Amino acid sequence: MAYTVKQLADLAGISVRTLHYYDEIDLLPPSTVEGSGYRYYDAGAVLRLQQILFYKELGLSLKEIKGLLDAPDFDVLTALEMHKKRIEQKAGRIRGLLQTVENTIQHLKGTQPMSDSDLFKGFDEAQQEEWEKEVVERWGADNPATIQSKQRWGSMSDAQKAEILSEGQAITLGLAELIDRDPDDPDVQALVARQHKWIGNFYDCSLEMLEGLGLMYTTDPRFAENYSRHHPDLPQFFYEAIKVYVKANG
Repeated sequence: MAYTVKQLADLAGISVRTLHYYDEIDLLPPSTVEGSGYRYYDAGAVLRLQQILFYKELGLSLKEIKGLLDAPDFDVLTALEMHKKRIEQKAGRIRGLLQTVENTIQHLKGTQPMSDSDLFKGFDEAQQEEWEKEVVERWGADNPATIQSKQRWGSMSDAQKAEILSEGQAITLGLAELIDRDPDDPDVQALVARQHKWIGNFYDCSLEMLEGLGLMYTTDPRFAENYSRHHPDLPQFFYEAIKVYVKANG
């Protein structure tokens, strides 16, 4: 079946303008264009659009998505297996967070007491796994930073973990609130300094390492997605602010 622009837009739940833009940047050109100017999309285009939307959910930019889909070795089935794994991981984390939300509701109603550490269940294990992946991918499994991260986190009490997670969230939210300011704004730089100190809870982070992490916040889909949830421009803003901090303290 061939779809018009409007039909495909309605089918995928996106706007006609979005499809026109995808055509303009050669991300999703129509399969055929009739002499009258009508554009039509075939089954292959529909699958490509699905992949585009999946990768957007993972936090990739349109430029990165185009590079992946146009790669000679791109395989739809392999990509779908990866999407399935990522979504299952996210679904498991969301189920845990939903349970924490429900328990907190009952706690506030006075029907189910909770400890302070219980308030953060669903955050620590999943987030720590992401941080460990970040360290391993950047510096390797045998790097001192990787070893330090595992040792320090494993030696902490639940109360310490909860306090650290709360501080990390506060820094992120603070940066999102200052997104309209310049990266060298004193309040922004104060939050970057807090972030640098906060990372020290896991491993000794040099200025060079900090700048490398900032770059990963914009280029790695997992971390870009984490910060983009608070504001679409936060990953890049965070990176720019980190570069200012590194230059000022180097």
